[in-house]
Amino acid sequence: MSLLEIWYERFSTDLNAMDVRPRGSLVKIEKQRSDSNALIVTTLPDFADDPLVIGPRYIKEDFKVAFTEGMHRQAAGVCVSGVGDGCQQARRVRDAKHVKVYEITGQLGTATENFSHLGRIVEKSTYSHVSLQKLERVISAIQAAHLKASYNYLGVNMQSQEAYKLAISGMIRPTEDRQTVIYALKCIHFSPPQFTIEVQCINETLPYLSKLIHEIGLELKSTAMMTQARKTQHGHFRIEHALLRKHWTIQDILQNIQHIRPLVTKDKNTHAKNRRTLDEEKQITITATGEDL
Repeated sequence: MSLLEIWYERFSTDLNAMDVRPRGSLVKIEKQRSDSNALIVTTLPDFADDPLVIGPRYIKEDFKVAFTEGMHRQAAGVCVSGVGDGCQQARRVRDAKHVKVYEITGQLGTATENFSHLGRIVEKSTYSHVSLQKLERVISAIQAAHLKASYNYLGVNMQSQEAYKLAISGMIRPTEDRQTVIYALKCIHFSPPQFTIEVQCINETLPYLSKLIHEIGLELKSTAMMTQARKTQHGHFRIEHALLRKHWTIQDILQNIQHIRPLVTKDKNTHAKNRRTLDEEKQITITATGEDL
């Protein structure tokens, strides 16, 4: 069952479990006697309006839910969505292309055909020579390469005055949606063969992040595969704003909407096409997927 289907099921189930609209009444008007013009008005239960006849009061088709982006089945973390009128706000958040933060866990010594632990193993190698210092040098080089590429996307020479002004004004956004840019890489855990990298990026996909772990392994003269991906932030929306799966109920969702309402402002959601620096963020409803959060 997809995430969207789970939400529809929860909404309809929770609302139908509450006190719903009572069954309607049927008004019957008839003569008191055949030889009299006197009328009798009686009220009878309208069984045509009974839930046992017409079905539940609320069904899945009664709700609208929009996600800013899908969540890959191998990933967990923050997933921003809009409910009802909030669907339009969710689309604005999606179009704003805010920077996201991931915690990607890799395992040294193993390579798979799809760069993740779910793929077929194609190679094994040693990793005893890998140290934290070597890992940090590799991720620093990757970050520098992406910084240079971000200027190239904009057609700006890194040695120019315009490049200097862009650098002091903030993060630079790519001009096209398909261009992935990594703004920052940091090792937050290193215990061979396991290591965890914090990635700040835009226009990413999970296969791209999996390949990033693979390339880090190659640069370390070893191999590596991704074992876990967790999105910890989407713009201003962090893990602490999210709802765990066990809290996906009507009451908790309504409370969550009120909790994050200050973050949902039009000026924060609107993204100008020629904007080159990182904007502030916002949204409508935050959910967290995965049981390992």
